[in-house]
Amino acid sequence: MIYAVVFRYPSSKLAELFNGKIDITLDSLKNNYFIDRDGVAFRHILNFLRYNSLVLPNNYSELGILLSEAKFYELDELVNLIQQRIVSQS
Repeated sequence: MIYAVVFRYPSSKLAELFNGKIDITLDSLKNNYFIDRDGVAFRHILNFLRYNSLVLPNNYSELGILLSEAKFYELDELVNLIQQRIVSQS
């Protein structure tokens, strides 16, 4: 369940979406939350929250998008890891 991992970084925007500090839209028919962000990149955000490390496929080429998403969710540790990856690939 997503709730357990989003609170790993309690000061992140993602945690604030689920602790009530920031409003979030619930689709009552599907019982899903809607966040208008990049769903493909969110997979990697969620994996970071699960494993506390940056796990990406070898051929991953969207670090810029992932960096933007990490900044949006205010996951500073993930932002740092992505920036390190970008520098090492330069």
